[in-house]
Amino acid sequence: TGPSTTPSKQVNYGTDITISNNTLLNFRVKGVIVNHYHNVTTDGNTMSTSNAACNGAASFWDAGDNITFTKNTLYVSSTAANTRVVIIAMAPSNGPAGDSTKPGLVANNMIQYAGTNSTAPTGLLLKNKAYIKVYNNTFKTKNQGGAANCIWLDNNNARSLEGIEVRNNVMTLENSGSGQFVYSGSNAIGGRYKNIVIDYNDYYAPNSYFRNIVPDGTSRSIYTTFASYKANTKGFGVGALNVDPGFVSATDLHATSAVMNDSAAVIASITTDIDGDTRSTTNPDIGADEYTPPTCPAPSALGAFNVTSTMAGIYWTASSSGSTFKVQYDSVGFTLGSGMVMNVSNDTASISGLSGQTTYSFFVMELCSATDSSTWQGPYSFTTPCATISTFPYLETFDNAP
Repeated sequence: TGPSTTPSKQVNYGTDITISNNTLLNFRVKGVIVNHYHNVTTDGNTMSTSNAACNGAASFWDAGDNITFTKNTLYVSSTAANTRVVIIAMAPSNGPAGDSTKPGLVANNMIQYAGTNSTAPTGLLLKNKAYIKVYNNTFKTKNQGGAANCIWLDNNNARSLEGIEVRNNVMTLENSGSGQFVYSGSNAIGGRYKNIVIDYNDYYAPNSYFRNIVPDGTSRSIYTTFASYKANTKGFGVGALNVDPGFVSATDLHATSAVMNDSAAVIASITTDIDGDTRSTTNPDIGADEYTPPTCPAPSALGAFNVTSTMAGIYWTASSSGSTFKVQYDSVGFTLGSGMVMNVSNDTASISGLSGQTTYSFFVMELCSATDSSTWQGPYSFTTPCATISTFPYLETFDNAP
């Protein structure tokens, strides 16, 4: 039977569920669904799927008090509209929004949406819930449209929500030009989030793209540059950064950035990271990972240009000046160590001898000194066009077609 959602009759809610240390793969709709429960702990799980129909990894609907979601690694790559990787919500207008003595906690998670649908893909949706602490998470959202979000703060039942804190998180929009790091849908909704705390977060998208639509208790504030966000008088810019976290790979969201290192606020209750490593008690790190930056960081922002049927220019951003680089390339899917190798003295190179209508990949390693090098960064893939026909008459027999 369904529970009563009248606040004075929460006795019908279930209680005390623990979901820990599981690996959930290739689920179709969602990995975890828990509705109408108090005291739910979801800790240390891996949830990963590329099923096209998936619209989220974990859902806590009509969620009760003391929802704890920690140290989970979530990856969703789907084509479904309205995908929310994590949802914590209370739908009925008379349902319990939250209890200040039993707050929810979302901490030390790596949350990634890598799908292709442009209809509001979101890392974390908090809806009609109060007293939720969002601490030290790493979000990465692949944004194909303006409705993509790392965190969405929603409210559709016209009541005030206290006790929301968003602190020490990494928020990354994978593409430039669209989406929000933090999103609130209207001025009315923004006015319902009272005394919200948002600080010490890192916001990163390529090409200096920036957009935050933040509920501020009166309305909502829209920031389209990091400079204006940093200068706001509401406290949202305190400790804020706008740097590339330097993820280890496209799917491994452990950070390497020297600039971001040691930049978080101290939160006494967050004593370890996603891997169980001890957090610094004086200068902890932003995001899910407590880390020591490598002495030779990997290059970033790999790309290709002037691609023809026989050659291509490739480029990347160096992590330090004066470095040299090693490039390895071949047709897509090759194994590192088996590709063709070039030594390069700057951040661009030209690859020749390519075949038309073929997809190639390349990796780059930075050589900071004779004894210190970075990890391989990549792959970045590009496809050559068909070869130009310039000799006539031309005959294609298709004799070698499969």
